[in-house]
Order: sequence, then C-alpha cells, then structure tokens
Amino acid sequence: NVTGILGRDTVTLGDSKMGSTLAIPNTTFGQAQRLGVEFGDLPLDGYLGLAFRQAAVDDVEPVVQVKM
Repeated sequence: NVTGILGRDTVTLGDSKMGSTLAIPNTTFGQAQRLGVEFGDLPLDGYLGLAFRQAAVDDVEPVVQVKM
C-alpha cells in the first residue's frame, strides 16, 4: 500500500555522463509519502510505474506511453 500525491516534471532516463538520455517533459507521476510494510527496509528512493494506463491510479498516463 502506498499513499502520496501527484506531481509533474520532466522525467529523464539514462546516463547523462554517457550522453545518452531520454527526457520526457510534462510527465505526471506519483510521489510516495508513505510506503506500506510490504516495502520493508528496501534501499530505494523511488520507483517508476511502467504499467498500462488501464492499471494506473487516477488515470495517469504511464511514462512509457507518454513517449510513444
């Protein structure tokens, strides 16, 4: 279980040091404020949903579909 808010920003994927990045402007994404116990003590600072829009919360278009 995750709770949070929606935000909008440019999402950048890739390695900027290698010069190979993909920037997706005006992307709406969830910002987790509380993670459920199922996440335990996982060392993470975030995760990016790559599901289809039909599975998305609040009808947010997933990053992969925004770019396509």
